[in-house]
Amino acid sequence: MVKKRLFLITVAILLASFMLIISCGNNNGNNNDKKEAEKYFERGNAYYKLGQVDKAIKEYEDAILYNKEHKLAHYNLAVLYKEKGRKADAVTEFEAYLKYATEEDDAVVKKYVLEEIKKLKK
Repeated sequence: MVKKRLFLITVAILLASFMLIISCGNNNGNNNDKKEAEKYFERGNAYYKLGQVDKAIKEYEDAILYNKEHKLAHYNLAVLYKEKGRKADAVTEFEAYLKYATEEDDAVVKKYVLEEIKKLKK
């Protein structure tokens, strides 16, 4: 009786786990990831405004984990890395910004980013 009950509980847990895995694979996960990325990005902005640069950096890094194409998180992260003297990381993030920037993005910003990359690589 006990073995049968344990078996049924194990099957139920496995079934629930399987259903959870399948539900994570749908397209809504992508939208949820973008929403989550935006939360981290906004927290990064708030920390930066409070002068808490290290916390802001962590939030921008987390935003990018949820949405690698979040160009503004890449840009802000690059600026903060540059501020902290992390030149190679700043270049990487500026390049990511350019990779995900659209044609509609401000040409002046793109020009600035390209100039910063050149300066940082010296």
